[in-house]
Formats: sequence, structure tokens, C-alpha cells
Amino acid sequence: MSDPLEEEPARRGFTLLEVLVAVALLGVVVSVLARSAIEGMSYEGDATRRTRASLIADRALWGVEAGLRLGPPQAVHEESEEGEFQVMLDVQPLELGPGGLDALLGAREETKDAHGSAGAEAPVPAVALALFRVFVQVNWVEGLRELSVTRSTFAYDASAAAQALSSEDEKKVGEENRPPPPSEGEEEEP
Repeated sequence: MSDPLEEEPARRGFTLLEVLVAVALLGVVVSVLARSAIEGMSYEGDATRRTRASLIADRALWGVEAGLRLGPPQAVHEESEEGEFQVMLDVQPLELGPGGLDALLGAREETKDAHGSAGAEAPVPAVALALFRVFVQVNWVEGLRELSVTRSTFAYDASAAAQALSSEDEKKVGEENRPPPPSEGEEEEP
């Protein structure tokens, strides 16, 4: 009779060292994948909050722009909270520098004296526009840092611009209907 253990072929199993190496490699792979997943979720959260803040800023800006149809904007500085966001709206009149609109447009006409030579520059009346700077900033806290989204634009009072332009047109029409001044050597007709 033969021994049954001797007749079976030798089975080879994993050694304890091979199992430990396989578990260590699996642990490294899982930790790298978990870290990537956590970073991806963090980026998604950042993008979601940034998108929400952008929509809040756009809505505040749209509110000011929609109000322009009803009349000129009012100077305002208000701060409010909307959920986890702090919203700051600032509408202020825009002051042009000492040169005003003339400096911006370079609008100067030269006048000619009686001899036909160029004389001093006569300023062209500037159109007084009611310009406003509109600034919206939305802040939120992300971990240990504060992030923000800003929007900025300019607005003007269309009714003031139309009124200023129409008064300028009326002045020009009045000057065109006036007879030219007599030149040297001519006499005025009675």
C-alpha cells in the first residue's frame, strides 16, 4: 500500500511574505485613488461655490442695470448676506478729471481771429453726463482662506445725456440762424 500524501502532486500556496507585499501594494493604490477622489470632490465644491457666487454677483448687477430703465441710478453702498456669501454692492458717481469730457474726447476747436490766423483755443462745451461706477463683490470663506468674485461696469443717466445733447443742438441751431458779423471794411446795413 502506498501513502496517499505521496501520490498527490505538491501544491504551492502563497507565502506570508507574498501576501503582505500584495496587501501593501493594494493599500498604496487605494490611498492614491482615495486622495484623488477627495481632491476631485474638493475642486467640485470650489467650482460650485464660485459658480453660485458668480450668479449672485450677476443678479445684483442685473438689478442695477434693470433699474436704469426706470431712471438714473442712485449712489448706494450696501452689504448683505445671502446664505454663506457676503454681497457688497457699490454704485457711485464717476468723477471725470479736471479736463472733464473734453480731455477724454480731445474736443477743442481753434478759433480764428480777424486776420485769419489761428488764435487761442476756445473750449467746446462738454456734455455733462451722469456717469456711475457699479461694483459688485461676493465673498465667501473656503477653509482657511477668503475667496471672492467681482463684477464691475459703468452706467449713465440716459435722460441727462439726451437733455444735454438736445440743449447743445438748440445752441448750434441758434448760432446758425444768426447773421455773420461784418468783416473789416464792410459797413453794416440798416
